[in-house]
Amino acid sequence: MDVTTWGAAVTWAVLVSAIIGLLFIIFFPRFVIRKQHWWQSEANLKIMEERNKLRLTIAQIFFGFAFVATFIQSTLNFNRDLKQKADQSVSEQFAKAVAQIGDLTTAEGQKTIWSTVGAFYVLDYIARDNVQYHEPVYRSMVQYILKLSDYQCGSTKYTDPKYRISPELQAIVRIFADRKYQNDSAYRRFALEHVCLAEAGLLDAEGFYGIWMPGAKLLRGDFRNVTFSKAELSGIKAGFSHNKGWEQRWKGVPSADLHYAFSPEERVRMIANFEGAKFLNAQLNNARFEGANLSNAKFTDAILRGADFRKANLSKADFTGADLTDAQFTDTIISGAIFHNAMVKPSQLVNACIGDSDANHNQQLGKELGSIQPILDEADRQQVVAAGGFKICSRMRK
Repeated sequence: MDVTTWGAAVTWAVLVSAIIGLLFIIFFPRFVIRKQHWWQSEANLKIMEERNKLRLTIAQIFFGFAFVATFIQSTLNFNRDLKQKADQSVSEQFAKAVAQIGDLTTAEGQKTIWSTVGAFYVLDYIARDNVQYHEPVYRSMVQYILKLSDYQCGSTKYTDPKYRISPELQAIVRIFADRKYQNDSAYRRFALEHVCLAEAGLLDAEGFYGIWMPGAKLLRGDFRNVTFSKAELSGIKAGFSHNKGWEQRWKGVPSADLHYAFSPEERVRMIANFEGAKFLNAQLNNARFEGANLSNAKFTDAILRGADFRKANLSKADFTGADLTDAQFTDTIISGAIFHNAMVKPSQLVNACIGDSDANHNQQLGKELGSIQPILDEADRQQVVAAGGFKICSRMRK
């Protein structure tokens, strides 16, 4: 019940109480203190005095209640006025912030880049404290991100390892990713279909929970510990084979070298990093993860039909209950990965490999690397053993 409803209720309560109080003052003393016979005039006089005293007491009680009710009514009126002023202030802030947003795809808009970014920060602040603004603010932000990312990425510009995400796009996407996603509508998901977030840095972001983002371009992004649970991510492009010139530099490089031998500076210019990301119950059909770092990622109950994990690092990734029908694992590092109750055939995994960052350690122990064997259901494990077991990840560099 809002302040206005409470105020109306209190007003009616005061009026009804006043009427009841007046009737009570008039009739209650007559009922409690009855007159004597007409010839007993002195006794009747005393009775009238007692009734008047009782009426005075009753009146004082009702006046006390009336004072309390009036105080409550005044407080409610004050709170209502305060809320109206606060709402008006928020509305004015909202209107001013929206007016500051420029079209960054135009030369004129480029002159007000940081006014636009600042406006989105203001809108984010408003939406956090006022749930009624959550949907309009972030739905508008989504449309802005789609337009700006499409303009900046171009048709193929984002595939060049020299491409860098603009500071303004990075800032706006980060604002969106850090929103209170718990306030999202349960029936309308935010749609970022085919959005280009190449090179984006979104460490620990939770705002991609339940997002609709099929076909998104996530090349070379930092998505460590990001929450993608229950999201629609079918057909996303996060594999290094989408990068311009990858064949000349990386095509013949073994996965173990790709993830362990090259420097972080070299890897960050080529592969996407999803270490520790959460994909629980996510839709990832035909997702392209070639060469991506997915170590410690959680894919519990995810749908990954036709996903491409070639040369990816899936060390200690959890695929419990996941659907991996037709997924590719050629030269994929699956050390310590969990495939319990997963829909995957042993024939899909025999082309994968196990190993760690220590090349000498791998060579010395060979196929006895029991501590980093992937975890499979017993029947599947026996089939892999019968086929010769998992091969050790080959290395060209140390």
